[in-house]
Amino acid sequence: MVLSAWNVSDLDKMVLPPCHLMYIFKVEHGKLCCKVILRSNDLFLGAPFNILSASILTILIAKAANMQPGKVAFSITDAHIYKNHIEQVKLQIKRAPFQFPLMTIEKNINSYEDLLDLKLTDFNIINYNCWPKLTGDMAV
Repeated sequence: MVLSAWNVSDLDKMVLPPCHLMYIFKVEHGKLCCKVILRSNDLFLGAPFNILSASILTILIAKAANMQPGKVAFSITDAHIYKNHIEQVKLQIKRAPFQFPLMTIEKNINSYEDLLDLKLTDFNIINYNCWPKLTGDMAV
């Protein structure tokens, strides 16, 4: 299954062309895996969001297909850190990662239609720990 974010007819309505070009799903060792192809990726602000959103999408599609989620991989054509984020990145790389949290979904998902009825309250994050936030202006 391939999910494309590139809608040529809408490019003139966008500030930037889509950074997420494509999501390619495949079954590997009985699990649903996802490869994300990115045109461009701001590693300080964009990458954490992209990793999380692709992971949640993979979990949701796997549930709808009655499968277990597998790996999520990224291919980034233009990976970059903006000059106005350098100090934040220097601080960020000094921080040791916390143990990964666990996400549960409090709703049965057996089909694509079940995904359409999800609400934020259906998701629970367990054992989430984080460092104080780092902020940076988004460049467009």
